[in-house]
Amino acid sequence: MRITPLVIARRNLIRTYHNRSIIYSVFFPAIFLIICHMQISTQVTGVVIGLAFVLGSLDDALFSISRERDDGTLAKLFLSPVSRWSIIGGRVLSSFILGALKATLVILTLTQLMNLIDSNLISLALFYAISFLTILLTALLGIICSTLFRVFKTAVLLASSAIFLFALSPVIVNNSFDNNPFWICYNVFNYIILKADYTSMQTPIFKILIWIIALFLIAGVSLRRKIA
Repeated sequence: MRITPLVIARRNLIRTYHNRSIIYSVFFPAIFLIICHMQISTQVTGVVIGLAFVLGSLDDALFSISRERDDGTLAKLFLSPVSRWSIIGGRVLSSFILGALKATLVILTLTQLMNLIDSNLISLALFYAISFLTILLTALLGIICSTLFRVFKTAVLLASSAIFLFALSPVIVNNSFDNNPFWICYNVFNYIILKADYTSMQTPIFKILIWIIALFLIAGVSLRRKIA
């Protein structure tokens, strides 16, 4: 059977299920928002929603490639007639599928419990799109770090630092970073929950796509180093 990104994505999802990490990955963002809604007196903001997806994607970002290397799955993939781009594509596709489940649960939470999103097609489509982009940014950062270093602890430390730098630093310093893709995602989430006019939105969403393409290419090139 030809090993395609779809086949690799299916294998990744099966492994995630057997590791029971799928429970954390799928349900954490919605649970995080519910806890924030119950414990924080202020309204849930776009930053909180974005961080929910970032924190809910840490399993894909920090542990997926390292687990495959440790149990020999990655080595078998390198020995099979499959391109490195298919491996990265399969990882991205599995994150995308899990992202659809995460976004759906979060949408149900925000609409039914908090009444923060209008249930119209434009709002829902934009929310799904930005959710996917946030999840893919997080996963790709982790994949790059995992492919650069063979030592598990080093890869996790580097990936955590990179995610902290990009996803959390704008929140901590309470300032805007026009070229930070995570900050752009947070701003778009704010537009959605504030029910703003999308035609007047100035957030350069195309910059997020440029970041994802660049990270995907870096991940593919670094994986060609045969790190298995």
